[in-house]
Amino acid sequence: MGVRLRTRKAVTGLLSVLAASALGLLGLQTPASAMAGGQPLDWQTQAGGMVSVINDDPHSGGICSGSLISTNPSARSTRLVLTAWHCLTDPAGQLVTTPDELRVYNGGNQPGQGTLYGVSQFMRVTIGNQLTDSVVFQLTQFVNGSLPFPYDTNTHYGNGTQVRADGYGITDPSENMSLRQGNFTIINETPATYFNVQGQGALTCAGDSGGPVINQNGVIIGTVWTGAADPAQCSLAWVDVFTPKVSKLEASDLNAIVTALQ
Repeated sequence: MGVRLRTRKAVTGLLSVLAASALGLLGLQTPASAMAGGQPLDWQTQAGGMVSVINDDPHSGGICSGSLISTNPSARSTRLVLTAWHCLTDPAGQLVTTPDELRVYNGGNQPGQGTLYGVSQFMRVTIGNQLTDSVVFQLTQFVNGSLPFPYDTNTHYGNGTQVRADGYGITDPSENMSLRQGNFTIINETPATYFNVQGQGALTCAGDSGGPVINQNGVIIGTVWTGAADPAQCSLAWVDVFTPKVSKLEASDLNAIVTALQ
């Protein structure tokens, strides 16, 4: 099974924006999306490092989530965004997006809200000689004032670890989208480039792709990769059916990429 599914949705406040998002079924290496269940996040008071990503490419266009990252978050200044590689590819997995087709927004509780930033270049994260589903954007200007996320490439997170995921994805079968956070447990730590998680009253859906997966200290350890494939399944009734994939940062070259792009 290798089905890729994309959805289209208009974004409030934007003109005719494609809101397609590749999603993944249980066991599929396909993109994920938004958050069903969990709890709402307020960007202003709780999640200033979150961004929404709008891709205008006609073949890969859609909405994804992402996060500002920095090796020195307290400086509150960065031009680096961590998100999902599959947000840049077509349904066959081929890179078709160029930096000038990407828009990044920092601010607000819905996708497309806040200050607009362009993207000058991007680099895919690898672990050894294996490709991951994470990518770093270098923005055309620095984001000042928002608190970036720290990240961890050194620690191994085993089965049973409690993590949280943030995203701007679909929150219900009606395809509403807003910033939310869900709790998950790592249940399959073995693969080299990802781990699976089981939702604890939450499920990733369309639009959550690329959102940060964080440990209990708020440090990013991965990015959302897969989730429910159909908006009709973005509900608590499907939480136990899916085991979303998270792209790992452990032992990756993220530090080298940050050094090159910061």
